[in-house]
Amino acid sequence: MVRTKGKIFIADTDQKSIVLIKDALKAQGYTVSSALNGVKALELIIEQLPDIILLGMELPIIDTEKLRDIISTNPRTDKLACIFMGTPEQIKSVSAMGEKVITKPFRIDALINTMSAIYQKRQKAIELSRENKEIEGNLSQISLVDLIQIFSMNKKDGTITIYSDKGNGFIYLQEGGIINATFEKVEGVKAFYRLLAVRNGKFEFIPHRALTPTRITSTTESLLMEGMRHIDETKKNKNILPSMESRVKLKKKLSELPKQVRTITQEVLLLLEFYDKVEDIVDNCTFPDYDVLRVLVALIEKGIIEIIKQAQPKQGTTGAGILANEEVFKLLEIVSVNKHTKLESHRGRIIVLSANYNSLKTFVNGINSMPRFVLNSSFAIANRDDVFFGEVGMLTLTELLGIEILSVPPLIEYGPLWLALSNSTVGAVIVFDKGSKDILGPFLNAVNKFREARSLPVAYVFVTPDQVESKGKTVPTLRKLLAAGNEDPVFVFDKDSADSMNVIPALLRKVISI
Repeated sequence: MVRTKGKIFIADTDQKSIVLIKDALKAQGYTVSSALNGVKALELIIEQLPDIILLGMELPIIDTEKLRDIISTNPRTDKLACIFMGTPEQIKSVSAMGEKVITKPFRIDALINTMSAIYQKRQKAIELSRENKEIEGNLSQISLVDLIQIFSMNKKDGTITIYSDKGNGFIYLQEGGIINATFEKVEGVKAFYRLLAVRNGKFEFIPHRALTPTRITSTTESLLMEGMRHIDETKKNKNILPSMESRVKLKKKLSELPKQVRTITQEVLLLLEFYDKVEDIVDNCTFPDYDVLRVLVALIEKGIIEIIKQAQPKQGTTGAGILANEEVFKLLEIVSVNKHTKLESHRGRIIVLSANYNSLKTFVNGINSMPRFVLNSSFAIANRDDVFFGEVGMLTLTELLGIEILSVPPLIEYGPLWLALSNSTVGAVIVFDKGSKDILGPFLNAVNKFREARSLPVAYVFVTPDQVESKGKTVPTLRKLLAAGNEDPVFVFDKDSADSMNVIPALLRKVISI
């Protein structure tokens, strides 16, 4: 005896097809009923609420597409699975809309397999919609698209975790809407599209209120449609798009290129300063992968970049050898506030507040050994006892980004300047020495006023002519004296110190991390 499965309804004008399908499905354990026109079909569908509805494309009285619209908008039937049957020409319109279709003529075994797969997915969907606990399964049993649609339809809160051989990812839901996604080191829409491409792996759903920033604001439906389009277009244009292993290079200097280009194009061109491998450019660009690859194709066609054969990969650091590529790129993002001017030259600024000229000179002499740091001539020839005001040097990180080191007197009367120098100032260095002890109180008071006026990352430098044997004890003492937080870098310069090379990189990394 065949065990009874679900209910299937067939609406078609072809009675021979109805009989053939009925007999085959009943043999598989399904309960099957049918109708020859749209009116009778609608009546029976509402009465029976079948699991799956098979609709022929030429129903009379109420035509097929009108019947589908009624079913999909009726709260009693809107969750029923509809499949359309017809010739390739008949099903063309519904197929283009993403509906499930069966092409006539069909093989009965293929039809049964299709129906069985849809029925199993529907049963899994019902099970998931009823559960309000942790759920796990295999993506071969139910696709990620189906999972998301189920959770969206049931307005679930929680996190879908995807485990695959390509890495692990997370999709965060709030009232059924997708608010964020992460996959390896990318997040947002870019990560979501990558996760949609995962076909094999396991999933886990944990219901909870996800604590994550909202990075995605599009509707679930539009996200799924656009994500699937990206996947389809990537496959279709595989021979046109550059491979991830390809290496490319700029044929022109960035300064020679038009400045007013799309934001994504600017970002790709900037990344070409730091990376030559397509995979690295795609990974580090904030835009979806397919869009980045299309920009690369356009730049190749316009002769702005070219594919390199057997190229040597770029080194891990470009930013004057003191910062990694991705760090310089993030810093440029911070300094170039206007997204439409990223391809122009940008200058960041670090303000130095020093207690006296001697400590400032010792500090500047130390950082003068940094690659691509140029000492300002006016500071180099200065000889004074008071505090210097002006540029002490420039650190060039890339063709488009330089960091100006500017000395400002730590005096209350210079307060108006602190805000006037706001633009592009990314951090401050506080420099003092043992000779500052007589003025340390007023000095630190001015520093505190500066920090109140300007919320900036800060690094402290203590200059001493004596060799410091235990910096592990000295630094905590200085932190207490300065009332510095644990997150503020503190450096000690003695006569044998090699820390001078680390101050500016440490401060810039703090800028990037905020």
